[in-house]
Amino acid sequence: MAGLLVNWYLGGLAYVAFAIGVLICFGIYYDANRKQLPTPTPLTVAIIGVIAMLPSLTLVLSPSMQLGNPTLVEPLGYLGILGALVTLAALILYATGWGTVVVQQETRERIVVKEVPVREPQPEPTRLVDERAPAAAWLVWKAGSRAAWRSGRISSR
Repeated sequence: MAGLLVNWYLGGLAYVAFAIGVLICFGIYYDANRKQLPTPTPLTVAIIGVIAMLPSLTLVLSPSMQLGNPTLVEPLGYLGILGALVTLAALILYATGWGTVVVQQETRERIVVKEVPVREPQPEPTRLVDERAPAAAWLVWKAGSRAAWRSGRISSR
């Protein structure tokens, strides 16, 4: 077991385990949101595993803390290894579906689309010279004269 702790602290196993643990947490979160499944148990277990790795990771990042408390080096190393195993267990829990809440989706009735008869396009009626313009034409005429006044095309002289 001493070789495992040496690899954990000096071999970089703590960095790899922490990175994999964080990726597992984000993977469970992303996949659960994509599938719209509430997964409280596997995600919580994975986060607890990553948090359990943090004390031993701080000992890896600052070796001077190992010299100050030599009695804590071994228990914190085992705590980090346990956190890595818990995070892997959370991945297995999520992959098997244990701890996920299955929500039954409503069944939708089949929509029947009726065929609508196609109307042939009708040509627009032509206006005769004596006919008045459509009802909305006076809006364009009024706005047009005001717009020309404001833009300076028509002077007040």
